[in-house]
Amino acid sequence: MKQSLFLAVIIAVNSFASGGTVFGAQQSKTETAITIGLKTRHPAIVFAGDELAKYLGLMAGDPGAAVVVTESSPKIALGLLSDFGVKVDGVADPALDDAIYIDVRNSKGVIAGSNPRSVLFAVYRFLESCGCRWIRPGPDGDYVPSRPVNKLSVQLKDKAANRFRGNMNAGTYSIDYILSKIEWNAKVGLNTFFNEFLIPKKNYVNWYSRKYPSQKAPEPRSDAEILAYHELLNREVKRRGMFLQAGGHGFNARFLGNPEIECDHEGTIVIPDEKLEFLALVNGERLKGRSPTTSELCYSRPDVQQGLARIVADYAEKRPEVDCLHFWFDDRSNNTCECERCRDKKPSEFFVQILNGIDRELTRRGLPTRIAFLIYQDLRWAPDVERFANPDRFVLMFAPSGRIYDEPYQLPPPGLALPPYQLNKNPGTRDVREHVAFLREWQRMYRGPGFVYDYHMVWYHFYDQGYYGLMEVMAEDIRRLPQMNLHGFVSCQNQKAFYPHGFPIYAHARLLWNPQSQVDDLARDYFQGAFGPEGALALEQMKTLSDLFSPQYFYRKSRAKDLVRPGDDGIPQKLSRVAEAVQKFRPVIERNLSRGHPAHQLSWKYLSVHAGMVVPMAAALQSRAEGKSKDEANHWKAVRQYVIEHEAITENVFDFFWFQRTFPGVR
Repeated sequence: MKQSLFLAVIIAVNSFASGGTVFGAQQSKTETAITIGLKTRHPAIVFAGDELAKYLGLMAGDPGAAVVVTESSPKIALGLLSDFGVKVDGVADPALDDAIYIDVRNSKGVIAGSNPRSVLFAVYRFLESCGCRWIRPGPDGDYVPSRPVNKLSVQLKDKAANRFRGNMNAGTYSIDYILSKIEWNAKVGLNTFFNEFLIPKKNYVNWYSRKYPSQKAPEPRSDAEILAYHELLNREVKRRGMFLQAGGHGFNARFLGNPEIECDHEGTIVIPDEKLEFLALVNGERLKGRSPTTSELCYSRPDVQQGLARIVADYAEKRPEVDCLHFWFDDRSNNTCECERCRDKKPSEFFVQILNGIDRELTRRGLPTRIAFLIYQDLRWAPDVERFANPDRFVLMFAPSGRIYDEPYQLPPPGLALPPYQLNKNPGTRDVREHVAFLREWQRMYRGPGFVYDYHMVWYHFYDQGYYGLMEVMAEDIRRLPQMNLHGFVSCQNQKAFYPHGFPIYAHARLLWNPQSQVDDLARDYFQGAFGPEGALALEQMKTLSDLFSPQYFYRKSRAKDLVRPGDDGIPQKLSRVAEAVQKFRPVIERNLSRGHPAHQLSWKYLSVHAGMVVPMAAALQSRAEGKSKDEANHWKAVRQYVIEHEAITENVFDFFWFQRTFPGVR
């Protein structure tokens, strides 16, 4: 299968390389506007037409330079591949496979996609070929060159390599930010958003109530407001034709009678006395007092299985916009019920029984919702007996929690012996080979579609203050997905991961579309688009910081203190050079703070603020490596104060809540 087939890309004027120079007289008369017609009026295609008109108007400096019309002979027609009789190699299922086709010459022609969201992707790729760049979420994150738009020419045919390309909603943010992030996701070709939990209250509450060091006064939101935010986010995902995933942990709390809005990690769980019998029995006691996402049930009971199936189906029926609904067990391991009916079977046996019950209930109600099942924690061990009655209903989600990112995914060697399942005595898994071996066992009984759900940008990225070193493993992980018979990657990650820049999340999206892309090539393009003429210098500085911060060492030590690698003894010396590296780079930052496009200036401003943060942070980590706990504590206090003082600048690109969870010294 050809992953990318570029016919040609012809750009009439290379304004991007020249920094966006204004050319000549602007088009201003409606009668000379570029007319845009829609062959199919799906909401995502309507939105694509509006976006094309908006950005062409921004390029031309005239909102009327391009308009969407209903006439039969527009200059640029938008629609599905099938509307124009166009075929792209490798499109087995147009609803699932994203492919684009662009044939525009002198601002006349066709922009098409295999499905409505792909038409939107095609519009953004057309605009990129005309010099636009998507640097970070929000209107101040777009680079739009000033140029005439009446002679644009682009020819392009391309197909995404992976069907599942997205991320989930972890982090701390306002509704305005997360909506801008959904918009940015589409611009870089991500087709999936996972709005985890039944209603993700905690993400909004942590932001509006300032559950982190902040100078700002709390602005609490009511449950009704949180629910409205949730529904608005879902609508914006579907407006773009993207796959919407939802659910995960929390259905157990619903079974026990708790409201949906209290069923995330930090919700309040209430367990009535009459429902205690449904809880898992561990060490002779029912596990009362756990959180909504760590309350295990006695899964062998038919009334538990049937009740969960009804609750999941109720959610799917109430929210038909959800394409893929996740059903998971506990977020921790070794909490499995030890009653006589449960103790002699793996949790996965009951898991598949419940999943089959969910399928039956969805089928009875005529609901097409797909169900994602999770390979994670005690569910790593595949069932010996149970099998899916209707495999087409399900999608596999492989979550290799516990890996330390020293190496990419590795296929297990022949004969690798997996640890046997032991009731509530199961060790964690750090070795990627072992993780993949567990996946292989599940794939012996399930041969349907699946994707990876991994955690490179939940905690690890905070240790890599250049935001570059982590890409080596992430890129290779993506390239090895076909070897693991997986069809994409939905990243578990912080949404505000754009400080000091957004390259990792940008590269994640681009590599999922085309895994053969080279990280260095993607970096050159991103840094030029984000920082302008001296972007290459910014890139080299980020590479330097990634190396000096030694993120693999510190992340490994935070997760597995017994693991030592050659060169670990040189970490303090590396960190001691951070201050000098920052000082040497300061003149580059200073001369770019007021130069060029406003989006470039803002990128340099973030780099300037970041430079002030990494010096005390490096000192804190150096003290940690040297075992000087009092010095480390003092340096973390300095980091805390610095971040608070610059909160107004960084709050839309930096998740301080998750940073202080990663480094408790700044709390």
